[in-house]
Amino acid sequence: MLGQYSMIFSPNGQEVIDKQNDESIRTWCVGKEENNLDVIVKHVEHAQLNTVIIQFNYGFFNHSELSAFILELKAKNIIFIMTLHSTVAPDKSPVENFKLFHILEALRICDRLLVHSFADLNRLKELGLEDNVTLFPHGVLRNDIAPTISHVIEGIPLIASYGFCLPHKGLIEIVQAIKILRDNNTSVKIRLVNAEFPVAGSHDLVNTLKQFVIEQRLTDLVEFHNDFLTDEESLRFLSDADLLLFAYQNTGESASGAVRYGMATAKPVMVTPIPIFDDLGVGDAVFKFEGFTADIIAKYIMETLKDIASKSENSLKVKAAADGWRAQHDY
Repeated sequence: MLGQYSMIFSPNGQEVIDKQNDESIRTWCVGKEENNLDVIVKHVEHAQLNTVIIQFNYGFFNHSELSAFILELKAKNIIFIMTLHSTVAPDKSPVENFKLFHILEALRICDRLLVHSFADLNRLKELGLEDNVTLFPHGVLRNDIAPTISHVIEGIPLIASYGFCLPHKGLIEIVQAIKILRDNNTSVKIRLVNAEFPVAGSHDLVNTLKQFVIEQRLTDLVEFHNDFLTDEESLRFLSDADLLLFAYQNTGESASGAVRYGMATAKPVMVTPIPIFDDLGVGDAVFKFEGFTADIIAKYIMETLKDIASKSENSLKVKAAADGWRAQHDY
């Protein structure tokens, strides 16, 4: 219980990341099989809740069961709000149980559908969903940790990355880029503030990254932080860096919460050219890689660090745009 009338229902069968602050009720199952959402219905009735908010992602729910869940609660006059963190079905997803049109009736009767980008608005409009759809952009935290001017140690700059350690984040490419730079006698230190997510793919990726670093003798240049940290701890680690990287390779997500932490530090941010960052509205407020490979990442890390160090006209324009973006998106 968060308050007299507030409850959070989270999935069971998963590791609790933040055990100290977890006040949720573990009642349902993530996945395309049985979600056990009927258990939540009983809790809603017992607690006499009047509103239910769902965080939607394609892999979280069996669409048929989710649809029935919404219809049942709406029949009981429960207000229903759904945040759709993506409106693009995953690549190569099955036809059944993955498309939004499978839950169209349920989406239509929701009181409000919240999306993060104009592209999401347009996709839902194509499905005939318009009157109950609202654009709800992610905001950015106000960071009270003063950013350091530079963290160059013995001539070696420090860069960092942030977000859950997942395959699409481009972390393999980043550490490969560090190796390329080292092999070309240009050393850069990287701080990977990437928490392990409680799924096998994340655990395996952490091990793969650490093994690569050991095999390539990069331990003096790569720093791992794979624990789940508080916002304050994360921002402190990130605020030390001269440049923050978000080298995402491919994702159907509509918004990146991780990059907003990067923006919150007031340190320079660099991203790959994919829609998730275009839809942020950051525009000229970030530096951009012109590709996704380790070679390209290595090249643009050095060019951008030089740009920042020299306080070039371009870097000052990016900084001014980033300051404006933070002011506009401040929570």
